[in-house]
Amino acid sequence: MFCELLFWIMNNKFYAQAEAFVTVVRCNSISGAALELKTTKSNISQKLADLEAFLDVELIHRTTRHMSLTPAGERAFQTCERAVDETVNAALLVGALAKPEDRPSGKVKVSGSNTYLTKCVLPEMHAFQESYPEVETIFVGSDRRVNFSAEDIDMGFRIGPIAATRDKVAPLKPLKRILCASPDLLDRHGDIDHPKDLKRIPCILREQEQPVWKLELPEENYEHHILETTFRANTIELSLEAAIQGLGVSLIAEVVAADAIAQGQLVEVLPIWSIAPIPVALVIRGTRQNRAQVQALRHYLVSRLS
Repeated sequence: MFCELLFWIMNNKFYAQAEAFVTVVRCNSISGAALELKTTKSNISQKLADLEAFLDVELIHRTTRHMSLTPAGERAFQTCERAVDETVNAALLVGALAKPEDRPSGKVKVSGSNTYLTKCVLPEMHAFQESYPEVETIFVGSDRRVNFSAEDIDMGFRIGPIAATRDKVAPLKPLKRILCASPDLLDRHGDIDHPKDLKRIPCILREQEQPVWKLELPEENYEHHILETTFRANTIELSLEAAIQGLGVSLIAEVVAADAIAQGQLVEVLPIWSIAPIPVALVIRGTRQNRAQVQALRHYLVSRLS
């Protein structure tokens, strides 16, 4: 009976509209949603129009170059996202439990930076293991760009802009970035009240970063060009520890610095200035995306980390 109900939900007209809406928001484009759902752009546009007509509100404000959620769209997205993700996860789970031989099983090898895997992904894995006990997840932590084929990776978390690829890409929640420094560094060099003050204070630069920090206020923009630096690092962990040790100001993901800030080892500087977040995506190797265990983990991670 439950399986029949689930089948009806997933084929229900309203569910199809909600799925299209959620996918458009996550992909930030109608064309991306069409690729994700294996349909046409006109089909996605029609579903969006039907959903807006049914709810009698505008969900997405669209221009030729940009789209953004309206206030009503924000509220609707939270509800639709949860419903769509839970339905997909339930469908996968019900399918897995229906016949023992059809349960997702086997290994899934996942790559990503040590810090992102530790701070963002591992806390979400317990529920997945309970739902899919026959799937073995293997995490490969590295700040370098991993070659999927050479290292037999099924999927990987990419931090930063994604180059054109034939692999399946699922956008995730971007990482907020903040500037932080140790109290000792500020005692030695003075407080930082404006981005211009960064010129007189050492800055820590990761090798993967561009030497330009762009800071914004509603009425002012500022670019800090790092012409010289006394310390560089090639991993997030080293950048964090260098900041704690007072070697310079570090631009780092908030989730990475949170514990050090809570313990008083670091303080956030220029908190009223905003810095563009880091894009994050889950990339699924094209030749592996149809494997049941890969599909199960992909849907689960996207639902938790979007």
